[in-house]
Amino acid sequence: MALVAVFLNACTGLKTKSDEVPNPEAFNERSQRLSALTHWSLSGRVSLDDGKDGGSGKLQWAVSPESSILDFMAAMGRGAWHLEIGDGLVTLRDTEGVHSAPDVQTLLAERLGWPVPVRALQYWARGMFAPGAVQNSQIDSQGLLEQMQQFGWVIDFTRYVAVKGEQLPVRLEASRGQYRIKMAISQWQLEAQPGATR
Repeated sequence: MALVAVFLNACTGLKTKSDEVPNPEAFNERSQRLSALTHWSLSGRVSLDDGKDGGSGKLQWAVSPESSILDFMAAMGRGAWHLEIGDGLVTLRDTEGVHSAPDVQTLLAERLGWPVPVRALQYWARGMFAPGAVQNSQIDSQGLLEQMQQFGWVIDFTRYVAVKGEQLPVRLEASRGQYRIKMAISQWQLEAQPGATR
């Protein structure tokens, strides 16, 4: 599969939260282009906090039409898990063994104690709406999401970077009540052309 990769750093990021006129047309066009890319991946760091306990670590996430695969390694070697979401089956491998369920929300709620919105994050990570109703959104003049609310979560996008002509988030935070998820993405990979094969 033809891939293009970019290594990111803070000096290349573009801040949002401007006072410019929103451009929803550019947002829709960008979302359509990103949706047409069948293979993509990211790596970086993620932190999870439920108001009482929290943890952070390295994250690698690869998405294809067949599966969505997440590998997480906690800071200081305190644990790791491998999550694979396929067609009708979700499998989680952690230090206690292998666990399966038909639904990722149910499985993560059982293993982590709270429902991490992985399927929605697959869209939010790219600065897009997940399928379903959106209560509020703030879009800047470039068509980039600054903030949105969906499924009870408030998502803030604080930094984007250019990846082969597309602006992709490198800093975002999702919160819902006491729950909080922060992502700091250090590398994006996108297929070079829609429809490219492995």
